[in-house]
Amino acid sequence: IWSLSSIEFLTDEADNCLRPLSTNGAIEGGQQRTVLFFLNTKDLTVGVYEAIIHLTSNDPINPNKSIPVTVNVLPFQHPVVLTTIDDLLMTTPE
Repeated sequence: IWSLSSIEFLTDEADNCLRPLSTNGAIEGGQQRTVLFFLNTKDLTVGVYEAIIHLTSNDPINPNKSIPVTVNVLPFQHPVVLTTIDDLLMTTPE
């Protein structure tokens, strides 16, 4: 059994930009599980941001786990179009 203890943001500006989609769960011994997070960089300026995700579990050997997270926010760039509008248009058979 694991649970999210906290997310420690090392930069005040990044506070609350990272949210878990689940905060606890169960994992059988010797198994692993992917835990998804939502990252919102909308209000962040260009730069590097760091956080530490703190987890607790009922594992008697490793009851606490800290996972470092680094986010590199890049300048906005317009998306690259890999096709043309004509390729996307549907045509009816003649």
